[in-house]
Amino acid sequence: MGGMPHERKGKRLEGIRASWRANGPPVSQILKKSLEVVAVAVIVAIANRLGPFEAGFVASPANPYVLFSLFAAVWFGTWYGFLALLLSLISLFIPFPRQGPSLDAMQLVATYKISFLWTLVAVYVFGLVHDNFLDQLGAKNKFLRKAASEKSRLDTEKKALVEVNRDLEERVLRQQESITSLFARIRDLTTQSVGETLAILLDMVRQYAWATKASVWIYKPEDNSLECEATIGWEEEEKGLQSIPSADTIEGWVVRNNLVFSARMLINYANLRKMDKGRNILAFPISFGKTVWGVLNIEDMPFSKFNLYTEKILGVLLELGSPAIERSVANERLMFTQLHPETSLPLYPVLRRKMEQWASSSEYQGSGFSVIILELSKFDAIMSKYGEKKVFALIRRYMGEIKALSGNVLDLYHYRNEGQMALFYPQIDFDGTALFCFDLLGMLNGKVWQIDEDAVPMDLLMGYANSGKGRVDVDSILVAAEEVLGKQKRQP
Repeated sequence: MGGMPHERKGKRLEGIRASWRANGPPVSQILKKSLEVVAVAVIVAIANRLGPFEAGFVASPANPYVLFSLFAAVWFGTWYGFLALLLSLISLFIPFPRQGPSLDAMQLVATYKISFLWTLVAVYVFGLVHDNFLDQLGAKNKFLRKAASEKSRLDTEKKALVEVNRDLEERVLRQQESITSLFARIRDLTTQSVGETLAILLDMVRQYAWATKASVWIYKPEDNSLECEATIGWEEEEKGLQSIPSADTIEGWVVRNNLVFSARMLINYANLRKMDKGRNILAFPISFGKTVWGVLNIEDMPFSKFNLYTEKILGVLLELGSPAIERSVANERLMFTQLHPETSLPLYPVLRRKMEQWASSSEYQGSGFSVIILELSKFDAIMSKYGEKKVFALIRRYMGEIKALSGNVLDLYHYRNEGQMALFYPQIDFDGTALFCFDLLGMLNGKVWQIDEDAVPMDLLMGYANSGKGRVDVDSILVAAEEVLGKQKRQP
């Protein structure tokens, strides 16, 4: 216990030394300045002894010993001023050979007693001025360094924020472009073939989610299974998988719960981990109302695209596209085997069932539709000249142009006679139908239609009728359209 005060004292001294090393000037700088002071003091002492001066410069109005001490205090600091003054005093005790051996050093010190006392005070004062100036200069330098460091940090943050802002702007722009193009492509889903509709759906999945492998599965409740209806990116050996059970599969879980599946859910749900076969990254139910019709399964995609934004885009795609898929399924059920052998377009009975379905469905009540009948006036002559196959190939081509003109909204059918075609245009009024027919004639007359490089005259007769928004009678609509067509035939 007796050694404790000494230990505390040693620690205190060590702390003072550490503070001096941290805040004071470097040792090399102190040594350099001290050597400079000693060198100047030696030079002054030598000049006093070898030059034509009195011992100690007693007769000089400005004593070099005093001036040197004051200069050292002003230029280097208080301690260096004291060092210069001390060296000057010591130098007085060194003999002056030129001035004579009789000079007594104590007499010189006594002569300079008052002068050295004032010099001592002046050295202290000038040293304080020097130290205060250095402190202010150090504070300003510290402030400037801190300001420069802060400016550098702010510049770095600014650059980072500019990059982040640019990235966010580009991301928002890409999202806006994606959503705009998504709405534009939703119309393409409206076809009269489920296979064609699902192929377009998977192409959109490839475009907006960068999926390299995906599939659509249709739920079959009668045997509680799912059948593969369309795929992209499948290898040849994978195409043998055409049916999977609804139980114990991720696709079946999506059907049963009508929920979206994400691979992230495997972390938290043990039951899903048991079902996982390694082929499901994202899976979405394809629902018609509250009934799940099938499942869109994303099996492979870039990791950078596996995020909530992609999930939302695909969710929007299916929400907007489900009505079009439902219409394609309904059309295919209506058509079944009633297709024209050359054009693969549905025949007249399918059109009637389509109109009856639209009229009776609660989903479409109060929403008008139009039927447009087209008849090629010189059909028999064109048929006899070019043959059935080439003529119907031409009809198929211009019917595709008509569908594109409507924004892929209307459905195409053959009508009663072989040279007659019918268009079913949903959710349109009478004025809209008249404007469409006007645009249709302009489009057909503005193009040159050819068979075997021969120009074929497309003289079309046209009749149309609209259901209005009241009670719909299918026969009366067809009769009204045929009457308009008949009037055009009777015109000279």
